[in-house]
Amino acid sequence: MAFANIETGYLVSGHRMYRIPFVGDIDAGFYDGLNNPEQNIKFSANGAYVKVYSPVKTISDIIITSISGQTVFQQNNNNSNEITLNTSSLNKGFYIFQINLNDNTEWSVKWIKH
Repeated sequence: MAFANIETGYLVSGHRMYRIPFVGDIDAGFYDGLNNPEQNIKFSANGAYVKVYSPVKTISDIIITSISGQTVFQQNNNNSNEITLNTSSLNKGFYIFQINLNDNTEWSVKWIKH
């Protein structure tokens, strides 16, 4: 079971609670990137592909969770700094990308596939 409240910016899914303040929709066809200055992570979506890049830390794996709390995609990254995901098989909707880094930190971003 999942619960999302866009006004307060919380998503509860399974045993996890995410604080996700609204910073705008990411349109997969036209968005050129979302940067996280604290982690130096760049998240960009272009058509059917999403690219995650971290110039400082390596990415260990990525988990994509649907609004219902179901893990719809998980990929180990063999500790490289970049990963490109084909998201064409995902239905339109709201997703959480959990990017796990090699130093045991994680970064989450919400994504709306139109």
